[in-house]
Amino acid sequence: MLATPLAAQRWSVGVLAGANRSTVGGSDADQMESLIGVAGGVQLMRTLNDYVALEVDGLYSPKGASMKNQGAAADVRLRYLEVPLLLHLGPSPRSTVRPFVTLGASAGVLLSCTARERANGTSVSADCDQLADFQNVDATLIGGAGLDARLGPGTMTLTVRYGYGVRNIVSEAELQNRTFSFLAGWRIPFGRTPVLPPK
Repeated sequence: MLATPLAAQRWSVGVLAGANRSTVGGSDADQMESLIGVAGGVQLMRTLNDYVALEVDGLYSPKGASMKNQGAAADVRLRYLEVPLLLHLGPSPRSTVRPFVTLGASAGVLLSCTARERANGTSVSADCDQLADFQNVDATLIGGAGLDARLGPGTMTLTVRYGYGVRNIVSEAELQNRTFSFLAGWRIPFGRTPVLPPK
């Protein structure tokens, strides 16, 4: 039995899981180092034609940065519920394995924020509201690439994305999120358009 070409799947739903490597950029960013956190969520995709699909995700997405200064360090961890809206572009039509690129944007709602300061062998945790006025909403431009492959009744996907924050994370400074996301997932179709054999 031949595998159903990826282009024949009109609607599909699945899960994504992986990790974020995040830091903070902007004109006020100084001596920022990256943090790593576990990310994941759900994926909904609508295939428009052989080359283009529309993707909407709902993701738990940790971000933030580690700041070091004169022997002290502080980790600021921001946890978002993100909803990326992406164009999923593949150059190989009607293929069971295809590379792709993704372009789009994401809106995020801040779920929680914690800070931990380390100095002289001691560690102190605090809520971020004690440090600065953190914004409750984030906005991000996204670009990435990956690979889709037919696996059983569904499709396995591997993707790397870069998120460039365009909204300040605090109201008092020019600081924006910068995030690499490494995600793997599996999705299954729930609506198809028949693929007619060539005449």
